[in-house]
Amino acid sequence: MSPGVDNAEKLEFMRSLGADHVIDYTREDFTRNGRTYDLILDLAAHRSVFAYRGSLTPGGRYLYVGGSMATLLQILLIGPLIGRAEGKKLRLLVVRLGVQHLAPIVELCQAGKIAIFIDRRYQLSDVPEAMRYLGEGHAKGKVLASSPSSLPMADADPTAVRREPGRTMPRRGCRRVPTAAAAHIAPGADRGATHPLGRRRSPPDRRRV
Repeated sequence: MSPGVDNAEKLEFMRSLGADHVIDYTREDFTRNGRTYDLILDLAAHRSVFAYRGSLTPGGRYLYVGGSMATLLQILLIGPLIGRAEGKKLRLLVVRLGVQHLAPIVELCQAGKIAIFIDRRYQLSDVPEAMRYLGEGHAKGKVLASSPSSLPMADADPTAVRREPGRTMPRRGCRRVPTAAAAHIAPGADRGATHPLGRRRSPPDRRRV
């Protein structure tokens, strides 16, 4: 079973990605429905680490991608300890930085085994509107921000938001990547890492006055 959890607006979208069971989190708490899962990939964690432990099968894995700082600290400090007795793993999903680590993903995309769904495109001047769209929980897939020169010439109105439909019908042998809660602001909106433990900062100015 491949379940998906989000608000009611995105249930059909998750089904189109391959989820065979969907949960509206505004109506049901998946950590209290009595079901257990082999893998939980959490994009917006805010519950207690003990709630996630109870939702895992013996030997199951919970991976924190993003969410509240309180849950992050619990996963880092308590997660490795409370899951050990039952063979469960509760940890942070750490992604290696560097272009070289993207090569396998690029190859899968080129081969058509991974399809990326682009929900909306915005110009850089419309980034505040894009962030509002994301913050209100409407995004289904990737939300992009581009410079005017990178937009197709067919766009007559340079200030208009252009919706670009993604491929929603699954193809044989194609793995879908649920990206309903993910966004990519490009190009160069943030050149440092956005991971809470891996943010790169510019070195301080050490010149003497």
